[in-house]
Amino acid sequence: MIGQNIAPGFNRSFAAEQWEFISSSVWEKALEEAEDLANYDQPPLAIYGSDLDPKVVEIAKNNAIEAGLADLVGWKQMEAADFHSRQEGGYIVSNPPHMERG
Repeated sequence: MIGQNIAPGFNRSFAAEQWEFISSSVWEKALEEAEDLANYDQPPLAIYGSDLDPKVVEIAKNNAIEAGLADLVGWKQMEAADFHSRQEGGYIVSNPPHMERG
């Protein structure tokens, strides 16, 4: 298994938890299953996030805090072309900038 396998949204509540037609036992069972499947002892992945705009980096940091991932992601304000890693293998996930139209 790669990563800690923590379910998305595990550390938050959902409005649907208040719906009367879904028993609280259903939510409890789902949370218990997610907890059983989580592997907190697994070493975390090396995750880095960057953007040229420092405001975007700050927004991303805040989102990581809200998601409970603040300690797992390293952030830097930089151009993507300047990113270099000494690690072998891995993945790069990118949202390339949109071209300016004039």
